[in-house]
Amino acid sequence: MKFLSFKIDKEVRPVIIVAVIVSCCLLMLKSNLPKNDEYEKNLILATGFGITIISWFMVGYINNKNEIKRNDLANAKSILETKRSLRIKFLLDAYFRLENMEQRNYESLTDYFIYMKYGESALTSIQLLGEQEVVKLSNNFILSNGQKYFQELLIQLRADLRKELMLADLPNTPDFAPVMFRFKKNPDVSFDLTAEQKLQLTIKLNELNLLMVK
Repeated sequence: MKFLSFKIDKEVRPVIIVAVIVSCCLLMLKSNLPKNDEYEKNLILATGFGITIISWFMVGYINNKNEIKRNDLANAKSILETKRSLRIKFLLDAYFRLENMEQRNYESLTDYFIYMKYGESALTSIQLLGEQEVVKLSNNFILSNGQKYFQELLIQLRADLRKELMLADLPNTPDFAPVMFRFKKNPDVSFDLTAEQKLQLTIKLNELNLLMVK
């Protein structure tokens, strides 16, 4: 003989078990109650007591499940916020690094090389954490050996960051294109640094950028 089988949701099994146990207890109590004038009254009291127990258990069980769900949602939200903050931090650093390596043609070859090396990790961060369009532009920039797509890359990265920071979009016009300000040494003023001083200055600039995005 094949019995009818069905699946019970795991979340409602405890409630069903308690309800069955209480029902069995009530049936046993009913059968043992003396058949007198107080029988119906006692039966009503016992039934009310059983319903109260089931209700308490169900309320506690539902509250516990809701608390677990609230904690799970809070943890998921915290993880997403942490990921978002970490992503913004590294992409901001990438933007500063890229912006800092542009318009360095007037520097010495040594300094120019340092600034280019300074921007290499920015491209890695973009490829790891960037959106599709900015990753594509960074790849094009790399494949062109740094000769093309720089302005487009910087504009797209800036747009993505402003979106993440919930800032208003900037018009895609030359008036709002990224412009780099570079301090240039006055040739009439003696301002020579040793190679070691220049390296230390670059390291300090790098540390300053990292502090800005913490």
